[in-house]
Amino acid sequence: MDMSFKIDVFKESLTCQCKYEKCDICTSHFYLNRDFTVKSIQIDDKNFFTPSSLVKLDVLEGYLVRKFQVPKFSNTLIIEFEGYLTGDTGCCPYVKETINENFTFIRWETFCYPMFIEDTQESLFKYLTISGYADISVEVPYGYEAIASEKLTSKKENIFYFNDHKAAKYNFNCAIAKYKELILPTGIFYLLNGSFDSDMLIEVMDFTSKYMNSHFGYRDIKSNTKYVSIPDGYGSFTCEENDTIFIQESTFSSKKNMNQIIHEFTHLGWNAKAEETVSRSRFFDEAFTSYYEMRIMNALERKEHYLDLYSKTWNEQMNSGKL
Repeated sequence: MDMSFKIDVFKESLTCQCKYEKCDICTSHFYLNRDFTVKSIQIDDKNFFTPSSLVKLDVLEGYLVRKFQVPKFSNTLIIEFEGYLTGDTGCCPYVKETINENFTFIRWETFCYPMFIEDTQESLFKYLTISGYADISVEVPYGYEAIASEKLTSKKENIFYFNDHKAAKYNFNCAIAKYKELILPTGIFYLLNGSFDSDMLIEVMDFTSKYMNSHFGYRDIKSNTKYVSIPDGYGSFTCEENDTIFIQESTFSSKKNMNQIIHEFTHLGWNAKAEETVSRSRFFDEAFTSYYEMRIMNALERKEHYLDLYSKTWNEQMNSGKL
């Protein structure tokens, strides 16, 4: 599979070409972000036109996407599309996409590239976790960096190349901005904001690692783990299989706000390992990391009020009816 993105942050748009071999395709249709327009579909070197329909995906709580049918083919399928992202078509309240001069975000939840899935949890999970070879390139304006969950294999001027034989090739996440790179003993940090208290970060991350290792079992978290700063409101998340954390930038503003990166850090090694379908369930996975987060904040701040605070916050969220 080949995917080539070209990002124009000034026009707030992207163009993309995706090339698939027959072995890459598992359904007779694909879904795409509803803000995008398919410019062409080539099947075995012949142009093919198919109308799209707006459909709701039950597996993603009624997420609205465009559905395209494709016939059987013998060799290759090439899809070209373009579109604008305004931040209004994310599949969850905290999952947003955007293209602008300050920050651009590509993530699978916003269907920024074709998704060949059935509308079931099993199909979605298999699609996101299947391993295979993928070539992905992201072209950005000069002065911008593209930081992805996949391995950066090379860079040629303003084009970033990502590929990996072991990659979950349909689970591509990429942040694009004028990042500043900071290498610390705890990992590699890509920052949106120039002001940064590295001493505080080292102190908190070192404390967290030692606390978790002494209380919940030793884990060797890689020193080249990437921590990618994203604007607040975009939803922090961890790509465990690729040692990458996308973290809201407010976490770096104070020790009290470091709970955000503490939470994501514990996802890398200590969240409960159960059957895949269970551990992927948010209530199960998030419950353990939230518990670890609370314990660490209690110890870090030497205050015992975080259990009550977390319980109160959880009950308020549940009773509000918004979740």
